[in-house]
Amino acid sequence: MLAVFAVVYWFFYNFDFTQLVDPATLEYIEGSSAVAANAYAGIGAAAVVPALLENFIGNGVAEEILYRGFLCKRLCGKLGRVPGIILQAVLFGLMHNVLYLLAGLDVGIWYHTLTFVFTGAGALLLGWLNEKIFNGSIWPGIILHGAGNFISTMLVAFS
Repeated sequence: MLAVFAVVYWFFYNFDFTQLVDPATLEYIEGSSAVAANAYAGIGAAAVVPALLENFIGNGVAEEILYRGFLCKRLCGKLGRVPGIILQAVLFGLMHNVLYLLAGLDVGIWYHTLTFVFTGAGALLLGWLNEKIFNGSIWPGIILHGAGNFISTMLVAFS
């Protein structure tokens, strides 16, 4: 079961959803200082340590504690395991949309939809991993979330 999870999670982190985005929106996103990974664009090895800290502590630890450690546990306790996992995933996906809106990024509904689907699917998988495979432990989610974000940031840093 863990192997199936790993393959599906790998797909979501490695599927190039940018191929579904129009080139103008993609160019806009890649040039925006409001997108965290862009701070590391093209700086290579100098990005490794700050990106490790940001991606593992800022994203992996903070988001996993809030969404899978706090919200998912509360929602699963009140609604049941499956509805709780689904609702925390929806909230996680929406949070990423809200962040784009708060940053003032004008990306259009299609980009928001893709962001919601991909981040929500990742959150669904992490919630399932935490609650169904690792008996409520958020450590595997912290490691996978941090590693996935770090790898994505390194792709930007070394591009």
